[in-house]
Amino acid sequence: MKKIFASTLLLFLMMTNLTYGNDRHTEDKPADYSLVLVRNFPHLMPMIFNNAEKLKISEAQKGVLMDIIADVKEPFFSKAGEAMRLEKELSVEILRNGKTKDDVKEKIVRLIETKSAVAYIYFDAMNRIKGILTDEQYKDVLNMAFKNEIEDTKRRKNEKNDKQRD
Repeated sequence: MKKIFASTLLLFLMMTNLTYGNDRHTEDKPADYSLVLVRNFPHLMPMIFNNAEKLKISEAQKGVLMDIIADVKEPFFSKAGEAMRLEKELSVEILRNGKTKDDVKEKIVRLIETKSAVAYIYFDAMNRIKGILTDEQYKDVLNMAFKNEIEDTKRRKNEKNDKQRD
């Protein structure tokens, strides 16, 4: 049982997006909450729609992509909101109420299950997207997404350096 709990706790820590300072997610911005970091798993839909002409996305493809958005949006954000709520509850219980890991074990397991559900929704959507795009379109959108992430990382680093100088 101890090994299961230790493994579960490790998975929880690996999956939790721990950020500090200005990057911290807040309860007034649930849309900014992210289980899956963009740098690890880019959100392809904005990249596809913003570059539809360059990627030569057909109207039929756009229609199916919109169907994916409609199918995924509610369950994804519902589960992500639940995960965010559970994280906040755990934070209060541990940091403010002095609970121990044993006290919150069941809630940690629920959090991991919820985050796993979010990840599965995301992964299924990515597989559906890949099935709709041609191999060339998919390769191009991934290249765009990762290039965009590299540029964003550089921008964030520069902003951080600028703040430190101020």
